[in-house]
Amino acid sequence: MNLLELERHRKNTLKKLKNRDIKEVFHVFLIAVICFFIIFLTEDELHFEFNSENIVIFLFYFFICYVLNCFTSSSTKEVRFCREIEEYKITFKTIYIKNFIEKQGFKYLGHKTPNKFDRILLQSSGFFNSSQINYLDDAIKGEKFGTKFKFFEIFINSSDSNFGGVFFVADFSKEINSQTTIISKKIINFKSYNILMDNALFNDKFKVFSDNPINAMYILTPLFLEKIANLTKNFGDNIKINFKNSKIYIHIDGKYDHFEPDIYKSAITNNPAKNILDEINALLDIVEVLVLNSKIYKV
Repeated sequence: MNLLELERHRKNTLKKLKNRDIKEVFHVFLIAVICFFIIFLTEDELHFEFNSENIVIFLFYFFICYVLNCFTSSSTKEVRFCREIEEYKITFKTIYIKNFIEKQGFKYLGHKTPNKFDRILLQSSGFFNSSQINYLDDAIKGEKFGTKFKFFEIFINSSDSNFGGVFFVADFSKEINSQTTIISKKIINFKSYNILMDNALFNDKFKVFSDNPINAMYILTPLFLEKIANLTKNFGDNIKINFKNSKIYIHIDGKYDHFEPDIYKSAITNNPAKNILDEINALLDIVEVLVLNSKIYKV
């Protein structure tokens, strides 16, 4: 199934949902008409005049029937509606996005339950308690610049919102003998001892903490800070980055289902597959800078 076929599938799904709504309105109208005439036929004196009073009475019955129909069938309608949309999303992801991502040389794993190694990875990042993780979505793994990476959306056990943001981790062949953390000021903005970088725009948006400030200066080169700024264009400002042992961990909170196709928008002109690739490339740009920056391996 190519993109044009997916677009036809999207339009057919919307048409099906629209026709279903029209049928339901017609059924309500029919019930209201029947109720209206039954009441008049049971009157002692049969007389019917098509006047404003009767129109108001009919509209009243129609409104009551419509409200009752919505009240009694709202949950069923919502389930059907969500199922239709979910089927379209699954079709789009499993057929088009999977092929699109794998053509880039990466592996698309889609929806998955975190295994033991995933939970260890998430726990090691310092951003999560692994027991809170419910499932992962849009899971992608691959290798670029000789560096292995993993990328996925996280969904957690929560009473208010179960979306835990985007998580990215990349490996390095040599260990970074310090821990350096970058946190958006939107997440933490109280007065604290942090390292100021030689980039005013970066300092306005982020705070840097490290157990070895000299190491932090080697890692956070001007080009690296520029790539972090590019991340905010793709993902917003709610970014946390942790350099720990031989890995870089990035957690981005905010955008929910930003890889999901919108059934109300064209699959051709609003193709989320390109968004996925753009966002992964923005993250891989950071990896490229770190790989090319040989100084990181000397500290």
